[in-house]
Amino acid sequence: MIHRAVIRPVAMYGAECWPANKEVETRLSVTETKMLRWTAGVTRMDRFRNDVIRQKFGVAPIADKMREARLRWYGHVLRGKEQHAQDRP
Repeated sequence: MIHRAVIRPVAMYGAECWPANKEVETRLSVTETKMLRWTAGVTRMDRFRNDVIRQKFGVAPIADKMREARLRWYGHVLRGKEQHAQDRP
């Protein structure tokens, strides 16, 4: 699916380094919803709820994916610190 292959990676590029605030999450969510609607050929005038469109594509909210990316990055940082401490004589 084009959303998972192209749109989401482009939208989330560098997300693990962005500030974790509501404004960033809201902007990403709005952008993702616009792209999903565009991909589905649905406009706001059609009056479909965002949840319905998200279920149609089977994608989780981008805010959840952003949190996952941050936690994954945090795990890398922690493992890097442990590895660095073990490498030192």
